[in-house]
Amino acid sequence: MSSTPPLTERENEVINCLMQGLSNKQIGLALGITTRTVEFHLGKIYAKLNVTSRSEAILKLSENNRSLTVDNHSQAAGHPQAAEPWESTVDPTHDPQQNNDSVILKRRHFMGRPLRTFIYIILIVILCGVIFLLLWNFSFTRTPGTSPQGEGALPIPSPSLPPQTVQVTAAPTLSARERNTAEVLRLAEEYDQAVKKELEKGNYETGTDPQSGENIILFQGDSKDRLLQLNDELNQHLQELLHQYKALYIAEVQPTPFPTKSIETENEAYFQQLVDQYPVFFDQVLAEGPTVPVYDPATGLYDDRVIGDAYAKSEIMVDAMGALRDAPQMAKVDQAAHTAAIREALDNPDLQLTFQQISSLANAPWIGSTAVYVDEQGALYSVAIDASRLAAIEPAVRTEVPAIEVKSIEEVRSIAEEFALKNSPHYSEMRTDLQFEEGSKGDIYFYTWRMQGVDWSETSWKMMPPFLQIGLSADGKIVTYNNTLDLYEEPGK
Repeated sequence: MSSTPPLTERENEVINCLMQGLSNKQIGLALGITTRTVEFHLGKIYAKLNVTSRSEAILKLSENNRSLTVDNHSQAAGHPQAAEPWESTVDPTHDPQQNNDSVILKRRHFMGRPLRTFIYIILIVILCGVIFLLLWNFSFTRTPGTSPQGEGALPIPSPSLPPQTVQVTAAPTLSARERNTAEVLRLAEEYDQAVKKELEKGNYETGTDPQSGENIILFQGDSKDRLLQLNDELNQHLQELLHQYKALYIAEVQPTPFPTKSIETENEAYFQQLVDQYPVFFDQVLAEGPTVPVYDPATGLYDDRVIGDAYAKSEIMVDAMGALRDAPQMAKVDQAAHTAAIREALDNPDLQLTFQQISSLANAPWIGSTAVYVDEQGALYSVAIDASRLAAIEPAVRTEVPAIEVKSIEEVRSIAEEFALKNSPHYSEMRTDLQFEEGSKGDIYFYTWRMQGVDWSETSWKMMPPFLQIGLSADGKIVTYNNTLDLYEEPGK
């Protein structure tokens, strides 16, 4: 990694989100930038890492233990002025058990004076005895039928009281949205307690962020590994809960949809206006809350995460902007034709697919939009709308191949070449002129063909020239696919 060009701060932030499994839209929401800006940064990251796909980038970053995201902050480590890192930054519900220390102190103070305590008890017993005797004497000196008001006064009748009923106040019933938020806060507090436990072990370094001036706490060794895993699990749970909250919010509040313009050029101008206004909108949502601070072990800082209504509002805004931007492309989407093309490419006529969204290819965001479909396992398939061609496959999970089923990279190469011949006309036409590379990462073999002998410096392809890459598991099954080779058109065509 010493030869890797340095990454900017924004690229480090994008990588951190990428390693959490966030989509481009979710990365944009987390960083307050547009999806197209995320795609631009991903293209630069791919070029610097010398990879050509999202899956390859994640694998490469995983092998290097995210050193790219930590290097910029580790230089600031070693300063001792982290202000009270042991204090929780999450506001938990008040729990009397948290005051155990003060109760113990009071108990020790009480037990340290036994003689005074004994005297107090004796005096209390004597006083109670005197009061009892006075009451007893008063009850026997009064004659029946007389009253305290004096001689001749009418006796005070004993009122006949109705039987008393105990009023039980029912505990307030929380709404589904309130329960969701309570669960988010509970998970965040549990995670924060885990951070404090690791702080007690002292396996960390402190410093100051040079830009924000905030304290940095960078854990080391096993503490860092544990918190990275816990942070990933927390983010996954929070993402599920927040998606549920968004659905509840839409169902209950029924927000008014954004208006659209009748003319496409007006629509584009309106979209750009919303894009320009979004940072201000998000800052306002962040200020109104609710939010919860979550420690990020990769950066050493606490980040305010929007939750509840704040999350729902920001997500709805992003969705509305996306729908406005994608309206012209949505009119061109032929889901039946796209589904058939994906099934034919994978030779799987029973593959169940669901349309998800309109998106751009991270490897070539300038070539037009793609329609993204998802299968039952969560794998994503991108079809170039204008070309009606399968352009990318992103796997949902990485499976381990049993040793007995592992094939050599040479054996699997023939499967990759057959897939390329079937699905890429440009590969068939330019096969002998393409530069071929192959390699492996874990149980995945990557086969890549690139156009060579072309100067891309003055074109939109300068960041990532056209290429075809097929990734197969060691048992010969298609895992990833990226094809911009067939989306490239030579000048004059």
